[in-house]
Amino acid sequence: MKEAIRTCAPAFSMRRMVKEYTDRFYVPEILQGIKIEQRNYAEARMLATWKEKVRQAWPSLELYVEGQREGQLSLGQGIDVRAWVRTDRLRPEDLTAELVYGEARDEQIVIQHTLPMPYTKQELDGSYRYEIHLQPPESGSLAYGVRVLPTYEALSGKHDIELIRWG
Repeated sequence: MKEAIRTCAPAFSMRRMVKEYTDRFYVPEILQGIKIEQRNYAEARMLATWKEKVRQAWPSLELYVEGQREGQLSLGQGIDVRAWVRTDRLRPEDLTAELVYGEARDEQIVIQHTLPMPYTKQELDGSYRYEIHLQPPESGSLAYGVRVLPTYEALSGKHDIELIRWG
C-alpha cells in the first residue's frame, strides 16, 4: 500500500494537475488573448468576420464519403477513403477533414483514433477532394467516419466554432 501511494501520488497530485492545466490551457489562452489584442484588436475583427462567413455557408456544405464500409480487415490490410466537400463560399483553407475510427457499439463509433485527411485537389464540379489510406495497426472490425470542421489559425481549438459535418 505504501509503495502504491509513493509511486501513484505524484501522478495524481494537485500540484501536477495545476501545472498541467497551466501548461495546457491557461498559458495558451493568455497568449491567444495577447495576440488578439494586438493592432487594436484587428485579429479579433478578422476572426469575427471569418466566423460569420462560415456560419452563413455551413448549412449548404455537403460531404460525400467513399470507401469500404463493411467486412473484416486482416493484419496489414488497409482501406482507401475519399471524401468530397461541396460548398459555395468556403475554401480548403477554411476546412479540415478528419478520418475518425474505432470500435462500433450499437451502431455508433467509439472514437479511438483521429487522422487528418489531406486535401488533394478541386474537382471539375468545384468540390474539394480529400484522401487517406487507413492502415490500422490491429486487425478485426472497425467503424469509421469522416468529419469536416471549420479551421482558422486564430481559433484556440478546433471545436470553438461548434460546427461539424459528418459523412
